[in-house]
Amino acid sequence: MRRIIASVLTVIAFTSSLALSSGAASLPDYKDAVNEGVIVDLTDEGCLFDFELEELDSLLDDTAENVGFNVGIVITDNIPGADERSGYQEELVEDYANSCFDEMFGDDGILLVINYHTLYDYITADGTAAEYIGEAEVQDIFDEIELAMINYDTYSEIEGFANGVSFFASPDEDASTDTDISIGSSDNYGFFNIITSVISLILSILGW
Repeated sequence: MRRIIASVLTVIAFTSSLALSSGAASLPDYKDAVNEGVIVDLTDEGCLFDFELEELDSLLDDTAENVGFNVGIVITDNIPGADERSGYQEELVEDYANSCFDEMFGDDGILLVINYHTLYDYITADGTAAEYIGEAEVQDIFDEIELAMINYDTYSEIEGFANGVSFFASPDEDASTDTDISIGSSDNYGFFNIITSVISLILSILGW
């Protein structure tokens, strides 16, 4: 059975709801794939330019080939049932992520769900990936990409995720030398971001 790895609520998130969708809209089937990197953007408007998708596709392919398991991204702004449910909702995001994982990879790989609906992102893994990346490693990855999440910087979030996976799962020590996995509180990122915004607003009002 899959071991659920970890999740994170962005600092600026408004806790919302989500319901399990066994089918997150036509996800590709990579169950028979070996060391495949894949990005699925289910958002209405699309979060990335074509050239960014090409660059990130290449990065994820290289990452998957290096670590020896599938590496996937699902970007969504529509979690079925999210607008109909109140109260504790994180478990529904977890169900959604697991459903995506099952549909795409089956039993081997790692998946990041970037959730622009309820702003609760989630990572789940199974098989070889789960042997390398546990809760502590996932928290380090989220610490590294927290600022990108707060700023809705999809490109940097995916890039940081891929680098983090390589850092912890690469059999080649040299493959992750450019990766800086920081240990810290996501609240610190949020506080810094808020303070910076307040200072910028004050300077703008003063005409500086």
